Amino acid sequence: MILMGLLLLLDVNPFTPFMLLSAPTTGTGLHTRAFLYGLLFAPMIMPCAGSLVVSVFSLSLGVAGFVEQLLFFFIFGLGFGLPLLVLSILPDAWSGGILRGVTRHSRLISRLSGLALIGFGIWNLLASWALLSLYVGL
Repeated sequence: MILMGLLLLLDVNPFTPFMLLSAPTTGTGLHTRAFLYGLLFAPMIMPCAGSLVVSVFSLSLGVAGFVEQLLFFFIFGLGFGLPLLVLSILPDAWSGGILRGVTRHSRLISRLSGLALIGFGIWNLLASWALLSLYVGL
């Protein structure tokens, strides 16, 4: 997390080689391509969301716990997908304006995201230090 934050601060994108790849077209319509894009996007976000999904359901010890954890997962999913849903529902002029604004300020957004990742990484390292020291022997 800290390394990715540093890369964002330095404006280094390790994923640039992947941007040169072109997505295959299916020729069967916009909805099929959107579905395939989502299907291929899922493995990319699993390192971020996968641990949450596993922990949510492994912490539910009974039916009541399961329902509570399922509600938590549903709320997480809304927070994760709602911005994308809103952008897709907005008229083209509005969503295009939002995307142009984000693109125009992408350097600032990258730097702020880098600072946030570094901050969260340091916080996570400090919060986990006692447990890490057991395994590493510090």
